[in-house]
Amino acid sequence: MAKRSEHSVKPDSILEEISKKRFVPIYFLSGEEDWYFDLIIDEIINNAVDKNTRSFNFDFLYGSDITPENLFSLITSYPMMATRRVVIVKEFEKTIKSETKNEILEGYFNHPLESTLLVLSSNKVDGRKKIIQALKNNSVIVECNLLYDNEIPAWIRSRVKQKGKTISEDATRLLQANVGNKLRELDNAIEKLLLIVLDLPQIEMKHVESVIGVTREFSPHELTNAYGEKQLSRAFSITNFLINQGTSAVELIATTAIHFQKLLKLSSLISDGKSKDDLARAIRVHPYFLNQYQSQLKNYTQREIENALVELALADEKTKSISIADEKRTMIFLATSIIRGTNNFVNQ
Repeated sequence: MAKRSEHSVKPDSILEEISKKRFVPIYFLSGEEDWYFDLIIDEIINNAVDKNTRSFNFDFLYGSDITPENLFSLITSYPMMATRRVVIVKEFEKTIKSETKNEILEGYFNHPLESTLLVLSSNKVDGRKKIIQALKNNSVIVECNLLYDNEIPAWIRSRVKQKGKTISEDATRLLQANVGNKLRELDNAIEKLLLIVLDLPQIEMKHVESVIGVTREFSPHELTNAYGEKQLSRAFSITNFLINQGTSAVELIATTAIHFQKLLKLSSLISDGKSKDDLARAIRVHPYFLNQYQSQLKNYTQREIENALVELALADEKTKSISIADEKRTMIFLATSIIRGTNNFVNQ
C-alpha cells in the first residue's frame, strides 16, 4: 500500500502508484482541472475494481445523489468475495452541504477501513469546514490544478507520445492557440487527430488545421493578436466569425483580458534587464511567443493597457445575459474602444 501523507501530490505521481496497484484508503481529488479527475478515477477503476465482483463492491455516485449517512453506510460495508470495495463520489461538496450531518463522515475519515478504497472529488470545496480538514488530514490529496500557458506544449507532446505518436512544434502551437488550455478539449482534439494520421508517425500542422475546423487567421489567439497589433478591421472579422461558430463573447473577453494582463506585467518587467527566458517565465508564455508580446507592447502605453483592462471588465459585465446579435455589437464596440483608445464603456 502507498504511504499516506498529509502533503498533496501531483496527478502523474499518483497515477504511477495506482498503475502499480499501490492504494490508500482515501483519495481526495481537488482543483479546477477536472480532466484529471476522470483520468485518475478511470485508472482506479481499471486497477482496483475486481471485474468478477464489480456489481457487489463498486459504487460510482454524484454528491447530490447521496447523503452523509448513506455514504457512511456504503464505505463501512465489507467487500463480498473480494479484498476491497471501491466507492467514488464526484462533486463531493454537494454531499456535505449541512454541517450538522457531517460528523459521521468526520469520524470515518479519522479511522478509515483498509478494506474500502474511497475516492472523493471536488473543485468547489470549502476548506474551512471541519469535515474537509478531517478529510485532508487523512487522505492523499491530489492537486488537479489548471496548467499555465507555458506548460501546455509539454503536456500536448506527452499526451501524444502516450498514444504512440509525435507532434511537430508548429502543430503543437497551433493546437494550443486554437483549442486553448482546457485539457479535456485538447485531449478530445488529440483523439480526433489520431483518427486522421492513422499510420503516420507524426502529427503535422495540416492535420491540426483539418481537425480544429478553423483557420489560423480566425482563432481566439489571433483575435488577441489583432488587439495587440491594433488591427481593428481584423478584430471585427475574427470576432464575427468566432461568435457565428458558437464562441461566447464572455470567453473572448476573458481570453483578451489574459492577453492584456500579460502585456501589463511585461511592461513593468522589461526595463529590468531580465533575459528572454526570465521574461517568458514571468508572464507564463513559451519563449517562442515572447517577441510577439514585446512587439505589441510598443503599440500601447502602460496607461492604455490599464484602460483596456477596465474596458474588458465592464464589457464582461455587460455580456452576461444578452443575445448573439448584441454580443457582436458589444464586441465591436469593445474593439473600437481599446484599439482606438476611446474608452467607450467608461464614458457611457
